[in-house]
Amino acid sequence: MYYKHFIAFCLSDAGIIQYLREFRIYKTMSDIDSLSKIHFIGIGGVSMSALARFFKKFGHIVTGSDRAHGIYIDSLAGDGYDVYVGQSEEYIKRCDAVIINSAIHEDNPELIYARKYHKPVFTRSEALAYISTLYPHTVSVAGTHGKTTTTAFIHHLLGSLNPSLHLGGRLKDNGCNAIASDGEFFITEACEYMRNFTTLTSECVIITSIEAEHMDCYQDMEDILDAYTTFARGAKYAIVYQDCPINFDKSTRVIRFGLDPECDIYAFNITQVRGVYSFDIKYFGNYLGHIRLSIPGSYSVQNCLCAIAVALVYGIDLSTIIDRCRSFHGTMRRDDMIGHINNIPIICDYAHHPHSIDLCISSMLERYTHPLFVFEPHTYSRTRTLFGDFVTTLSRARDLVLLPTYPAREVYDKLGDCIRLYDVLHRSNRRVMYLSSYDQLYEYIRGISGYDAIIILGAGGAYNYFLDRVDK
Repeated sequence: MYYKHFIAFCLSDAGIIQYLREFRIYKTMSDIDSLSKIHFIGIGGVSMSALARFFKKFGHIVTGSDRAHGIYIDSLAGDGYDVYVGQSEEYIKRCDAVIINSAIHEDNPELIYARKYHKPVFTRSEALAYISTLYPHTVSVAGTHGKTTTTAFIHHLLGSLNPSLHLGGRLKDNGCNAIASDGEFFITEACEYMRNFTTLTSECVIITSIEAEHMDCYQDMEDILDAYTTFARGAKYAIVYQDCPINFDKSTRVIRFGLDPECDIYAFNITQVRGVYSFDIKYFGNYLGHIRLSIPGSYSVQNCLCAIAVALVYGIDLSTIIDRCRSFHGTMRRDDMIGHINNIPIICDYAHHPHSIDLCISSMLERYTHPLFVFEPHTYSRTRTLFGDFVTTLSRARDLVLLPTYPAREVYDKLGDCIRLYDVLHRSNRRVMYLSSYDQLYEYIRGISGYDAIIILGAGGAYNYFLDRVDK
């Protein structure tokens, strides 16, 4: 029986690749220095476009393609990158290697050509992991909520160290999602989808929170915790939320943050004016000073504590930390006022998980007396697996418009259709509406009055649609 299993493995794709890698026939990411021209399939993604900039910085010739125009592919084109809209084998005939993301399927014509002619194909997570090995100090930020803002916050506080940045969003100050500098620090957002973050080599790991998420690729919470444990393994430092259940290596210095005095770093005397927070801070029992933020939301306090802990670990002086906390303006698509329609401010937020939506609703209700919430569910699997939590959270919104579920990489699933959410919510709240398109929502907003803000929640396409239609 053992031999049957061994023979089956040898004949499998995994077995063949392992054999070829053993004998240096199949190239690994460590061979990338010898490969001049790198082609990115799906270069218009936020992470892929950021990686493309790093590989160009390292001296590679970078090309790429995507299905359609978008913010990131247009930005690359404007900076002189050879990028193509549409996908064809013609685009990769002269490349030495290919990098793909999770959304690229095996029927992609460029990937088919790469496989046929034995061009090395690497995943987005392999490419990011490779970059993480090139810096003496890699700081990786993971968690169900707050990754993008916390990553950007850390980069801002470590500014004097000239750090590089790989971000799953864009900085409000300059619109960048990647900064490839000459410093020794690499600050990266670490994605837990498909266990991608487990390949990173990190000196310092940050875990902002752990909740049920991406249940299309995780079996249960135990499986999720196992992935986070692997992600944190070997790190010199770990900055984690108060009740983080991960068992860290004995050699890892763990710093827990929160609002409880039992935490290693905690905030107290918290006050807010129109949703923007100030607080005092203690670090291992020592009073550090008073922090004033410029970004709104109670969740910003926790994100700030993470960033401050990292800055202290790497020796940033206290006065610099306090000054730079106030000068941090956040990231786009996170509590982002993009303009007005019908004289009503339009605020977009990436919140697409029930807990982050709940925090966002609380933050908005601190600032506005009569807001209209719009929610676009992101993926059928998330809507299906967290359906009850969505119902509970969205019930807090007195005036609510629902949009069709944004499918992303998924095929239609009736149980994850937003119509189900509408049917349940509308029974108890007649002020809930369902609109079947962005165009319908736009026309609806143009004809309403009485709201002091319209908050569009979700990680789908509504943001880009309205970005081009608001009055600036």
